[in-house]
Amino acid sequence: MKKLLTLISILLIISCGDKVREEITERYDDGSKMLLVKYKGEGSDEVVTERVYYDIKGDTIRYDNVLKKTGFRKSFHSNGNLQYVGEHFEEDIIKMVFYDDTGVKQSMLKISDLSKLEYLQTYFYDDGNISSEGFIKTNEQHSEIIKNGEWIEYNKDGSKRSKQNYINDKKTGKKTYFDNK
Repeated sequence: MKKLLTLISILLIISCGDKVREEITERYDDGSKMLLVKYKGEGSDEVVTERVYYDIKGDTIRYDNVLKKTGFRKSFHSNGNLQYVGEHFEEDIIKMVFYDDTGVKQSMLKISDLSKLEYLQTYFYDDGNISSEGFIKTNEQHSEIIKNGEWIEYNKDGSKRSKQNYINDKKTGKKTYFDNK
């Protein structure tokens, strides 16, 4: 009897938590789910906590935790291979990794402050080693991307090959070459 009362008490405690409601708010033409929204609370206190987006095959392509302001996104080439993966951490930290249509990592973009409109962009060789990296900036509409600041090119073995500074996509100063003997 004591075990039964303990079990009932545990079940009551668990059921008294915030109620979570899930709703499929968008569907594809074939009826499969496109967007699942999760809500917490009841009535006028109900808030959206998560959004999960699916592709036509049912794979998760985007997840947003609204309360924590985190999430991820995926996009695919027409042949089905991954095009990019993007992660959003906390307020304004975003990391995106881009792939070519054969699945080879091509570049990575790390944005640490969206208000600055200036980001670190990294490009890769087919073997995954860094080929170049530097800062880019964009306008508020994100329609124009230009090199701005120091850019470093690397050899396939990872050693530095050269360094060049840019201001508004124009080379400034002399390009520095590194002796890698």
